[in-house]
Amino acid sequence: MSLWDIRARWYDRARRLFPVRYLVTSELQNLEALLRLVPGTPRRSLDVGTGTGTVLERLPANARAIATDRSLRMLHQVKRKGYANLVQAHATSLPFKPHVFELITAVGVLEYQQEPLAFLQELHRVNTSGGRLVVTFSPLGTLNLLRHLLLQRVHMMSVRRFSQLVDEAGYRIDAMRKSLMQEQILATKR
Repeated sequence: MSLWDIRARWYDRARRLFPVRYLVTSELQNLEALLRLVPGTPRRSLDVGTGTGTVLERLPANARAIATDRSLRMLHQVKRKGYANLVQAHATSLPFKPHVFELITAVGVLEYQQEPLAFLQELHRVNTSGGRLVVTFSPLGTLNLLRHLLLQRVHMMSVRRFSQLVDEAGYRIDAMRKSLMQEQILATKR
């Protein structure tokens, strides 16, 4: 059983408590703003590391969305919310053919990857040509350092390092937003 399996039962409730609610609300507003910049309505979208489905609720209603997560218990929480297209998978080894998804979201996932470039390259593999990616990362800062000290093994990085990784993975950054603990970006596959 993983830490995320243990967290699944109380994850949504904890995110409604102050000050976490304040942080999450700010991040979700930024994500919604970035998703509004995606042209048209993607026919197929993928939410990697969906957790309890918070981002799924913000995707276009008529887009066929598939959600993946490593934690089966997190996926059970998403299923309780009425979502059916759920796949248990590790973020660096997605069970999909190349060039399938026009929009990929990966919120709160990169910071837990030991090999961030491999993660971004896997997203690139399943993204269509010209497809969009909405991804977040944890920048260097006091709150993220505190998370690290509280035994959340987050991998922080500078904006410069993140931009280099995104470029190496084959994406162009279109827009960035910043909240207290995360930076959110919209990128296009080159």
